[in-house]
Amino acid sequence: MGDISNLQGLSHGGTKMFEKMVEELKIKILEALERYLKSHEKIPPRMLKLMNRSEVKQELKISDNTLSKWERLGLRRYQPPDEDSRIVFYLVDDIHKFMGVEECE
Repeated sequence: MGDISNLQGLSHGGTKMFEKMVEELKIKILEALERYLKSHEKIPPRMLKLMNRSEVKQELKISDNTLSKWERLGLRRYQPPDEDSRIVFYLVDDIHKFMGVEECE
């Protein structure tokens, strides 16, 4: 309560200084919020609804071992028919179903 009584006893010039500090603080908070929101903008929708192995691991924050285990437990993987191709893809809907998500977008 001591802080509040100190604020009440401020002279006119002190009050103006305090109001200016509050306004500057508001601006800094809004700028920080804007930076946060920009850094967490919505991810654009996928055109093919496919993710490669690295994208799945990164987005779900899982290890290679976990993804391999999920494959053994039934998560379907897709590979191009090219014999030299090693890239593996997963359908986003398959991942949702595997994880028990009711509705897929």
